Amino acid sequence: MRNARNVYVRPNRAAQERKALPLPRFFGSVMSRMQSRPIQIVLLTLALALPLPLFLGAPAVLKVASGFVLAYYVPGIILLGLLGNRDRPRVDDLFLPLVLSPIIAALLVLGLHAVFGTLSTSVKAFSVTVCLFLAGMILTKRFGGTRETSPIPAAVLIVCVLFGALVIVSCLVNGFLMIRSDSWYHASVVNEILDRGIPPREPWLPDMPIRYMWTYHLFVASSMELTGLPVFPGLMLFNVVSAFVFPYLVARLAAVFTRKRSCLVAAPLFAIAGLASSAWILWPLRLARAFTGQVRGLPEVGRILGSIDIKSERVLSFLSPFSEEPRFGNWM
Repeated sequence: MRNARNVYVRPNRAAQERKALPLPRFFGSVMSRMQSRPIQIVLLTLALALPLPLFLGAPAVLKVASGFVLAYYVPGIILLGLLGNRDRPRVDDLFLPLVLSPIIAALLVLGLHAVFGTLSTSVKAFSVTVCLFLAGMILTKRFGGTRETSPIPAAVLIVCVLFGALVIVSCLVNGFLMIRSDSWYHASVVNEILDRGIPPREPWLPDMPIRYMWTYHLFVASSMELTGLPVFPGLMLFNVVSAFVFPYLVARLAAVFTRKRSCLVAAPLFAIAGLASSAWILWPLRLARAFTGQVRGLPEVGRILGSIDIKSERVLSFLSPFSEEPRFGNWM
């Protein structure tokens, strides 16, 4: 184990500094200065102001922004602060809270629901509790200090941004992508929680207990209470965050075994290409049909390109070009 750890913590720091992206360098610089008095006052003010849009008639944009931070970031950064540095690079503080917060938030809301009995009151109590806890951690200087240099190259962070942006743009171009597949079922469970509380009942059957795990739905319902978003945009927001952090997590795991830059960049790209929802990456292979059959050459290429439809429900045929259409439709 000692040899394995030595391999992990003995990177070429000079090479990493040359390849560092301005974002993690800037992020690490800000986090390392959190012990300064002026920055502490600013962060303390922001922490205490985060729950206010939930109680006041704040503009929708402000409520979405504060609700996103409360739901997707604050619980996770609190846990990381309690765990300490643990030889963790600063850029982890940007990605890991997005992974941890949904789990922590759902469990906290579940516990508060046992006390208050309603989801709305439990979410409000959750927002106040985590913000007071965050303010206390800022005052006690639980954040800050020196950290090791991140092993993740700049290209991986660019992949994270592009993959998350691709999900956003896809849903903006074709709103059908927000309600495709089993999104209707997940939306039904979320609405069941919002309308009747927890534990939810099975939305497809009358007065039957649900047999599906619903922690995810509880978090989405809580995030909707915090942000004011409708159910399908709330589900999409979770997908966007997942797409943003997924490449980083893959590269972070790969960094345990190698520090070779090409491998750390290739790992998340191969992982994305292997997702069933990313089968569209193989779509250009359909152009090979221009070399076979009765119609060949440019006429066949024109026919294939003309069949692209990304603004209706037929977009699923484009996104999964090599899958057979099941009896009940494409469930991708």
